[in-house]
Amino acid sequence: MQRRILLFAPFFLALAIAAAPTAAQQQAVLPKSLDGPAFWKLIDDLSEPTGLFPSDNLVSNELWFPSVLDDLVRRVPAGQVYVGVGPEQNFTYIAATHPRLAFILDIRRGNLQMQLMYKALFELSDSRAAFVSRLFGRNVARPGADATAGQLFDAIAGLDPDRDAAADFAAVERQLTVVDRLPVPRADLAAIQALLSTFRERGPEISYSTELFSGMPSYSTLMRRTDGSRERSYLASEAAFRVVKDLEARNLVIPIVGNLAGPKALRAIGDYARAHAATVDVMYVSNVEYYLRIDSSWHAFCSNVRSLPLAEASTFVRSSDVRRPAAPIGLYSTLGSMQDQTAPCAVADALGVRDNQ
Repeated sequence: MQRRILLFAPFFLALAIAAAPTAAQQQAVLPKSLDGPAFWKLIDDLSEPTGLFPSDNLVSNELWFPSVLDDLVRRVPAGQVYVGVGPEQNFTYIAATHPRLAFILDIRRGNLQMQLMYKALFELSDSRAAFVSRLFGRNVARPGADATAGQLFDAIAGLDPDRDAAADFAAVERQLTVVDRLPVPRADLAAIQALLSTFRERGPEISYSTELFSGMPSYSTLMRRTDGSRERSYLASEAAFRVVKDLEARNLVIPIVGNLAGPKALRAIGDYARAHAATVDVMYVSNVEYYLRIDSSWHAFCSNVRSLPLAEASTFVRSSDVRRPAAPIGLYSTLGSMQDQTAPCAVADALGVRDNQ
């Protein structure tokens, strides 16, 4: 086997040369901002047809996300490209790692619609209190600048909806279509209005799905989570909130419809990063790989990841349902090297092996 792999050394060298940025690409840098039409063009150009997933995935269900944040920050440099899946947990990883550009990729168009909703709410809100008020349709008194997320959610707990729902949606629609100049289709706007209504009705106790998996952690619970000493969510401080707000305001959090194992979206993100002499340094995949293995598409995902411009520090952020000692059952976050953990599929590709594992 070692001899066979050595025979492919020229093949891997050719791949490395082909992946190396040209002189023109080396001069390119990631944009400091995008205008509305450029932002929407990236969404259109990079997205795949929408797919299906068996739940709404309105809110993350990963209680133990703070456990990896310090290690993640130590591993990855600021200022590169972030890729993640799903809803609001991406904001916490973005706030911690300070990427220059973020792509939020999900198989469901519903997630793109939710990300557009969040985009407008970030842009409309000058503080965490204003953001939470709009998100849940309840006016919460503005706490002090040093207030914790726990104090913020204590202030809104038990309140009934008291904001004008029609006015709040009108503000979101105007922000997206007039201020940001995004050609958001009517169907997407209708879906955003429905999402705002759901968050208003459920309030800060909203969780993963409106129909399935009762007992999942609420939004309020997740925002209060600590690493044992301090809160770590994107609403834990005004500073963390502003990191995400600033990127959203500059159109640098780009929602994409796509399958991680699909033929286009992830590779197109890699092409964009490579053209701007950037690397994908963080990839939050949640537990998507579990589903990819079930439908025998993990190898395609692995090959897609290998096509990205990676650095030695490029890191997967995953969740696993493996129970930890003396801890309750739940989804636990883990980190892994994107280069090392996808190396086997490069060898398999070179040898023409397809094991669907």
